[in-house]
Amino acid sequence: MAGDESPFPALDPAALDRSTSPCQDFYQFACGGWIANSPVPPDRIEWVRGLGELEERNERLLRRILDDAASGKVEARDRFGRKAGDFYAACMDEADVEASGLADLQAEWSRLDAAQDRLDLADELSRLEAMGLHVPFAFRNRPDPADRGRALLVLELDGVGPPGGEAPPGPAALEAYAAHAGAALRLGGLPPDEADQEAAAALAVEQALRRAPEVEPGTPAPEPERLDGPGLAQLAPGFPWERLLQSLGAKHLKGLGVADPAGVAKAGQLFGEAPVDDWKAYLRLRLVDTMAAERALPAALEAEWFGFRRTVSPAPAEPRPRWKHCVDVTARTFAFAAGETFARRHLGVPGRERARALVSQVLRGARIAVLSAPWMDMQTRSRAADKLDRIVLQVGFPDAGTLDYNALRVGRDCYFRNLLSAGRFGVASEVGRAGWPLDPADWLAGPFSAEPVYSPERSILTVPAGAFQPPLYVRDAPAAVVLGAVGTAIARPLMGAIEGEGRYRGPDGSRGDWWTPDAERSFSPRVLCLADQYAAYEPARGTALEKSRPMAAGLSEQAALRAAYEALGAERLAHPAPEKKLLGFTADQQFFVAYAQSQCAVSGVGGPEPSGGPEKGLPARLRVNGPLSNLPEFAKAFRCEEGSPMARPPASRCDAW
Repeated sequence: MAGDESPFPALDPAALDRSTSPCQDFYQFACGGWIANSPVPPDRIEWVRGLGELEERNERLLRRILDDAASGKVEARDRFGRKAGDFYAACMDEADVEASGLADLQAEWSRLDAAQDRLDLADELSRLEAMGLHVPFAFRNRPDPADRGRALLVLELDGVGPPGGEAPPGPAALEAYAAHAGAALRLGGLPPDEADQEAAAALAVEQALRRAPEVEPGTPAPEPERLDGPGLAQLAPGFPWERLLQSLGAKHLKGLGVADPAGVAKAGQLFGEAPVDDWKAYLRLRLVDTMAAERALPAALEAEWFGFRRTVSPAPAEPRPRWKHCVDVTARTFAFAAGETFARRHLGVPGRERARALVSQVLRGARIAVLSAPWMDMQTRSRAADKLDRIVLQVGFPDAGTLDYNALRVGRDCYFRNLLSAGRFGVASEVGRAGWPLDPADWLAGPFSAEPVYSPERSILTVPAGAFQPPLYVRDAPAAVVLGAVGTAIARPLMGAIEGEGRYRGPDGSRGDWWTPDAERSFSPRVLCLADQYAAYEPARGTALEKSRPMAAGLSEQAALRAAYEALGAERLAHPAPEKKLLGFTADQQFFVAYAQSQCAVSGVGGPEPSGGPEKGLPARLRVNGPLSNLPEFAKAFRCEEGSPMARPPASRCDAW
């Protein structure tokens, strides 16, 4: 792992395994040296050369900014730098958390104890919802289906654990969750018998709320149902809607979106029928788990939470160092304050212009890929090109000033209270934007974020400043290297506008499949080809959903590679120059090596085979070798003989892109 200021090579010669033929196993050829010499950090379940090292470097750089802010070293233009520094300092004050965290939790529990009837319970639930506790709802703005230019506050069912595990949870996960719930409530201060009773009651509420519909990868959720106050009352007459809307500050809204009407109706029925004490137990458990996960409680509760997570999902050997957690939670809370400071220092305006040019390059490559896609008819091709042309690009950091954090109350003396304040601020921000025109300048992610994000509903692609950092992005690297590494990372969500969830959204975000039947008929056998290819790699997969995930991930990679490779071709035409080799590699070879090295990954002891990137469902080796073995350009670049593992014969080649 390189240090903050250590230079990263454009291509890493030490990562290579030249004893392996690139035509036999390209992933091993490009990554074998790195894999052999890259232990997994104890706070990670896997380690990825591209995204993992980028995130670690970004965290260290942001830590410097927050350490300075916490000590009073704040630039004049950083309007909320001191407030972010106070938040970070309170999070880092482990001694104070150990001394007062339990009292903070018990103060919240005392409010629940004071609730005598369902009206009191409604007030407490509404108060916690307004502080972002998700008990059992979460709120976020989405385009209003009736007027896609306006924001609709959408209510979604949430807070129905066990968190972090499979959905629906199996018997072993539920057993572990029950044991954890009792232990957490005991550590929080309840007598053993009472803790076990409350744990059983809390889990009964969650079990009654839980819904886990299976959705095929790439398939969008249904449009939310728009309901006014009377409509909500009719859907779920047992739920205290008036009190909830009052607590949220949302009584003025003409309607809310309901993402899962059946689930909300179920929650309303349960609120009216389940004993008040059962709901109080549920709220108590949600409080302790949320605050333990955010590390705002004493070490014993934090350890209990971490130990539970290890039983239901892959987990690292050790928790993250506290400074990493505090950097992360501060960056989430002050995304457009600390994040913009990071972006100015480590990308800057000139860097943003270079980044914009790169994103535009990739967008042009995506357009070329669409125009040459063998399975598209003219109508689908025209619609796809129109979708790409109408995507709003957000690159680096916003032109406008930071989000106004004046309403966010923060102190240095209580991390627990700061978290509740941050939750309240976040919910109030969502409510405050509801009903107003959607601003295309509202970013999908803060500038510190490391991964590009695409919204099919709003037709926006955000590529934050955090994505333009080493080792994924090395400023002076050749174009082939840049496009192979960060270009494919940008293209991955971008091509999702065509063959991912975006397939079911028009250019304005409205719901609808815009492919023609002819395009579907031509595309389907190519997808089945990919499904067979990945099933041959991993024959043990069981359900149809499990089998579809590798195929979807492989399709995403193939689309990203095609768009980025076409961008490289366009760059060569626009700026012809003598080809320069790097480490003995031609430009095409550099592109493919850079792509593979961005995916290099290793797993911790007992962890799953590493996925190597943001698209889960496909091990890193197959994420590289699977798509590349279908590309004739790859076989030509490395002179792979037809029929070798990395050069599938034309008859069995899956040419989705």
